[in-house]
Amino acid sequence: VSVWQTFGYYAVILLAGLQAMPKDFYEAAKVDGAGTFATLRYILPLLKPMLFVVIFLATISGFQVYDQIYGLTGGGPGYATMTLTYYLYWKGFENFELGLADAVGIFVFFVSLGLALIQRKALEAGKSYV
Repeated sequence: VSVWQTFGYYAVILLAGLQAMPKDFYEAAKVDGAGTFATLRYILPLLKPMLFVVIFLATISGFQVYDQIYGLTGGGPGYATMTLTYYLYWKGFENFELGLADAVGIFVFFVSLGLALIQRKALEAGKSYV
């Protein structure tokens, strides 16, 4: 469900990156005789900043999945669809283990912060043509 829900948004981000890229890269590929896939092979690395944003947003979106799991499966069967946010809800509001739920929330925060810092370092290390 999440893939279909966010696919259009991520496609628009990547399309904006493609449209913001200078036409020189496309023309150089055409002059070199590159086909569609060869052009994509040379253009895709230039979209690295946009790809990092899309991957980061998809990862954060994956951490936030709660309502779909609760609405579609109720957390079951067993623990098959248990994510960190559903586990946080389950421990905090169904089992009333608020300390453990708080610890899970802080863990999710620090994992998200770590991913954001990794993305920032990766973006600073590479060149952006967009």
